[in-house]
Amino acid sequence: MKATIDKAILGYKATRDKGYADYLDFLFVDYVNNFITVDRFAEYYGISKEQALHVIDLGREIHEVEE
Repeated sequence: MKATIDKAILGYKATRDKGYADYLDFLFVDYVNNFITVDRFAEYYGISKEQALHVIDLGREIHEVEE
């Protein structure tokens, strides 16, 4: 899972590809709906807390633009 998240972050930053954006948006919504802490989100996806915060921030940006 970590490799997929890494690829989505890098791909989105480089290309703003809709597929990457959709995945990061999915992760953000998953965090909001299903996790109480960033630590648990990071543990579930096998990423660091810092990377989880980055994913959440990117996902929030994408989610707010799409609304």
